[in-house]
Amino acid sequence: MPNKFPRIGANQGARFSHCKKFSKWQIAYALSRWSRHSIVCPQSQILVGFTPKAGCSFAAKVFFDNTPNHNTEDYEDWPHPYRQHYQRKNPTELIHWLQSDITAVKFVRNPFSRAVSSYFQAMRTQLKEVIGQALATNSMDWSFHQFLCWLASTRLDFSNPHFGPQKFWGEGSLFHFQDIIKIEEVSDQIVLKSGKKLTVAPSARYSRHHVQRGKPAGYCGDLPFSALQDEASIFPDWQHFYNCGTSKLVAELYKKDFLAYDYPLSITN
Repeated sequence: MPNKFPRIGANQGARFSHCKKFSKWQIAYALSRWSRHSIVCPQSQILVGFTPKAGCSFAAKVFFDNTPNHNTEDYEDWPHPYRQHYQRKNPTELIHWLQSDITAVKFVRNPFSRAVSSYFQAMRTQLKEVIGQALATNSMDWSFHQFLCWLASTRLDFSNPHFGPQKFWGEGSLFHFQDIIKIEEVSDQIVLKSGKKLTVAPSARYSRHHVQRGKPAGYCGDLPFSALQDEASIFPDWQHFYNCGTSKLVAELYKKDFLAYDYPLSITN
């Protein structure tokens, strides 16, 4: 996080048009979030924002594939250690948001799909133990429905970023992204509003932590996690986790994401 807050000139108003409404402490708090969830390359004039479980691996690979001096083999299989090392050496700072020549891009994901991915993250990783310790329980074989009910009892804006909303604090008021890219709609090239083009390599769509999907199933939102995985380690597609109840819960939990990124508040096939 930078120690100094640069003076904001009139020509920088488009990027920080409401900055005067925020205190330096509020800006510093926002920066502490942005620095973890954004990558910047002033040389290539691009800043990429992302949220865990919303194509963060995809966003990192697209960023590195379109900026100079990176070896694909260093991040192709698992980009996050490489990304974190890069961010420590090249942190996103306030001045990068003020530079009109830097295009700020954010990758987002359908909240219904992301909620199921967040559920898998909670049940398959050390987050399961963290949640269990907080609840003083060793029984964490939750169904998707149980997971959503737990989320509804938390302060979602302050929860683990794998479960929290995609919309950053201050996004749309303190600062703005010029391009919002829905990962479901990306092909082999992304054309930004500025005219800049980002190539999307096939390897950007795969990473070793991705859950294999496609197991035939009916509604499985009430099944415990242990009952979902088959012998080939394939899980049901995210659509199978939804009925009226779970759809309503996700729509309520992530309403601001649905509205901010123009996703329908109901399941569409």
